[in-house]
Amino acid sequence: VYKFSIKESDRIYSRAKKVVPGGSQTFSKGVNQFVEGFAPKYLGKGKGSYSWDVDGNKFLDYIMGCHPIILGYADDDVNQAVIEQLELGSTFSLMNELEVDVAELLVDSVPCAEMARFGKNGADATTVGVRIARAFTERDHIAFCGYHGWHDWFIATTDLNKGIPDFNEKLAHQFTYNDLDSLEKIFIENKGKIAIVIMEPLTILEPQKDFLNEVKKMTKHHGALLMFDGIITGFRF
Repeated sequence: VYKFSIKESDRIYSRAKKVVPGGSQTFSKGVNQFVEGFAPKYLGKGKGSYSWDVDGNKFLDYIMGCHPIILGYADDDVNQAVIEQLELGSTFSLMNELEVDVAELLVDSVPCAEMARFGKNGADATTVGVRIARAFTERDHIAFCGYHGWHDWFIATTDLNKGIPDFNEKLAHQFTYNDLDSLEKIFIENKGKIAIVIMEPLTILEPQKDFLNEVKKMTKHHGALLMFDGIITGFRF
């Protein structure tokens, strides 16, 4: 039983179920990801760290658009910059100087970044990293820790693996965060086959005993590449 009215949310959701598979365009925003009776279905607006659903209920929003909204909703400076650019136009037929501006800012801000390439979403970015590693090392296997998107190479290892050829799961090997032995076991059992170690550097746990540096050393020792998937953490840390 809901503690607040979601009449308008329910009305919209009844429409969505008829035209949107699963009722949501984004799996992580779907109703089955939240506790019935304690979360709305549709948000209508947000400001700062708060959001309001379509029924007018106000919430302290910890999720912040699946985490990328680090400055809060409708930040005044961001809004003004977007408005100014919209007046100039967007999605041009040729390149725009903003691409260079942002790339330079990223390279200056991230110590290990030599260049910057933009992606449309996290799954695309991680998949590009895996493909580059496979091409560079001429190996096929992957060691992973965390969530890395919906593309075949990763999602084949989850329960959402319908329609994905079995060979994908055989090429991906999961290790445990803060457990260096679990990663070493993968390298031993797949000697000379691991192209890349891809992992979330920080989630709900913090690295213990210099875990991330030890992963880096082990990965280099075995001739593989290392990719930190910071799609969620971003510039928070």
